[in-house]
Amino acid sequence: MDDFNDMMSDTGLIDAGFEGEPFTWTNKRVWRRLDRVLYSKEWAETFNITRVVHLPRRLSDHHPLCIEATKAENKKPSSFRFQNMWLHHQSFLQTVKQSWELPIEGYGMYKLQQKIYRTKELLKKWNRETFGNVFTTVQQAKQKRPTRKKKFDRDPSEANLIALNKSNAVMVHALTLEAEYWKQKSNCKWLEAGERNTKYFHSLVKKKRVKSTIHRIMEGNQEITSPDRIRDSAASYFENLLSGQVTQSSATDFPFQFPRYQRRSATTSA
Repeated sequence: MDDFNDMMSDTGLIDAGFEGEPFTWTNKRVWRRLDRVLYSKEWAETFNITRVVHLPRRLSDHHPLCIEATKAENKKPSSFRFQNMWLHHQSFLQTVKQSWELPIEGYGMYKLQQKIYRTKELLKKWNRETFGNVFTTVQQAKQKRPTRKKKFDRDPSEANLIALNKSNAVMVHALTLEAEYWKQKSNCKWLEAGERNTKYFHSLVKKKRVKSTIHRIMEGNQEITSPDRIRDSAASYFENLLSGQVTQSSATDFPFQFPRYQRRSATTSA
């Protein structure tokens, strides 16, 4: 199983998980999960939801697998996220300090809210100007290095050596920032310093995103799968709760139920 997990890490493949019975094969004495669905980053970018259901076994010793893939809808603007890589930049603390110390008229929580908002907007602007697009920077650095290397091979002058070393330093720095970004986004804490397996990070991020997304709910006896209707149902409940239209006894009861599916991660023993 370790070799299988290493293969998934090296290739960036993602285990789709499953719903239904935990095992897919049996010889009437032993039960194992031998069948699973793996998908690539390209698949995940095309289909934002991939569901695998273990159907009931008939004559075969294997359970059939039903795969349901839903195409990605238009992405909504992402919310503000603090990036750990900012902490390594020498101007970060001074940038925050300058924003926070600017005076604001008002009292209490209003001043705090305005300071947080102003600092957030300043950090977004600072990030664009200081780091730009990390992934674009990595690609540009990778493209420039071979050119600098060839130029140095043809003419090993001091100027070309300095240019080559600078190109190498830029690429290493860009790769470090990229790894830091994916490590934070995947919430992976156990990898050793210097690990830059971005394919593995990306697979963890995709798996987290799938698991944290509500794909369907039960409202009464009706199953709802539309993202807009799921959002509206939840918003309606909390609007009624905050407006006092929900009784105290039902204040903790949602008007819908979340399906209880059994899922296993890629590291589950087969």
